[in-house]
Amino acid sequence: MTSNEKVYEAEFTTAEQIINEWLDKHKLAAKAVSNTLLDDAPIKHSLTHFHWYLTPRKLTIDAKQINELNEKLSAAEIAFKWLTQQKAQDSLGLPRAMEKIIER
Repeated sequence: MTSNEKVYEAEFTTAEQIINEWLDKHKLAAKAVSNTLLDDAPIKHSLTHFHWYLTPRKLTIDAKQINELNEKLSAAEIAFKWLTQQKAQDSLGLPRAMEKIIER
């Protein structure tokens, strides 16, 4: 990172807080997408005024866990939508960096 690049830490959204607490409670942790350079070196994706540093991780949960997590999110009046890889690619305007992660 060069000296003029700033790393901004945003507060977690309510949804992110709920999901992180749920993952901690169930002792679930996302694993690296692959055993390549991605494990130690984040992907850098530059936008007009800032840079993203992405470290791809993957977590598999079952239908029961999805329902439980959806209930927690709904209780906080958060509408959360689960998408398949194909639906995400077809329906969301994803930056190229995110498309690369989804393709893995």
